[in-house]
Amino acid sequence: MKAKKWLKLLKKNIKNTTYGEKQSIVWYYEEMINDKIESGEDEEKVVESLGNPNDIANKISEESGDGEQKNKTYKKRSYPIWAIIVLGFFGLTVGLPLFISWIAVIISFGAVAISGFAVAIGGIVALLGSIITAFFPFVDAKLALIGGAITMIGVGLILIGLFYYITKGMVYITKIFIKRLLKKGDEV
Repeated sequence: MKAKKWLKLLKKNIKNTTYGEKQSIVWYYEEMINDKIESGEDEEKVVESLGNPNDIANKISEESGDGEQKNKTYKKRSYPIWAIIVLGFFGLTVGLPLFISWIAVIISFGAVAISGFAVAIGGIVALLGSIITAFFPFVDAKLALIGGAITMIGVGLILIGLFYYITKGMVYITKIFIKRLLKKGDEV
């Protein structure tokens, strides 16, 4: 059995403890497993040496608290519907604009990357135009046109690369943030 599965079973079967106590116990065993694995032991052998996670969880559950706490049943909190509506309203009024703003920032960085592409295309067109005008003797400032065109191409390519990676990073951070929010929601 893998360590992750073993720890999950342990956490699932621990009773009569608070969430914090349960987390501390799981972290303790996780640290112990990781230390042994880092010292060179095989993961499955380490987990096997610890024993059955159900037995350990039962033993911890029996040792935690006194007899009154064992028999105590915990009632889920219920909130009045008006409180849920008010909290939902305030959550929407704060959270929704923040979410929309974040999406707008991502889109704007994407737009800047696209404009960088446009600058690069403009530079290519200007370069082609200056090469064409180089064949006509009556056109002045040929070198300035060529230099400007090459500069536009360079700036455009830099903008494309820079804002592509910034936008990609922001999308990645957003994904991580949403995954952590969803993971915290599952734990509660």
